[in-house]
Amino acid sequence: MTADECDILKLIGRLEDTRSELSRFENEYSTFHADFADFADFSPNLIKYRSALLADLIVDYYTCLETAFVRVSKFFENSLDDTKWHKNLLDNMRIRIPNLREALLSDESYALLDELRRFRHFKLYYFERRYNRERMDFLETQLRASIPLIHSDFNRFLSFLHSLHSALIS
Repeated sequence: MTADECDILKLIGRLEDTRSELSRFENEYSTFHADFADFADFSPNLIKYRSALLADLIVDYYTCLETAFVRVSKFFENSLDDTKWHKNLLDNMRIRIPNLREALLSDESYALLDELRRFRHFKLYYFERRYNRERMDFLETQLRASIPLIHSDFNRFLSFLHSLHSALIS
């Protein structure tokens, strides 16, 4: 087996691991959503705790995805703008690079994830603990909408990688 074949198989394995992590995340999120399904009558403190927990879930979800994006980027192009690399990385995942790789993300997934990326940046760098309820509801909607799209995107991209691997060995 050549180094290129081995590297593609490692990337496939890592993306499969990411997909497994995302499935575990979905289970955690489903439990969270069920536990807080009807929080209209919750006390202000409980709403605050719900928002903090949701914020952590969003950060974990996006960080898991971003780790996969870094792996794909390093494998295929390994060039990111040093100043805004998080945004640049996400942008790169929605573009097809002719004769190199398919896009990992659909435009719809990209738009949803960009909102989550901005929130993660806010949460990680500004240490704000007061969350606007409408904003958190919006972000939760973005999160929920992204989950099936990300599964579809990963399946499509993994199929591309398997095809690339098959082309290398034939």
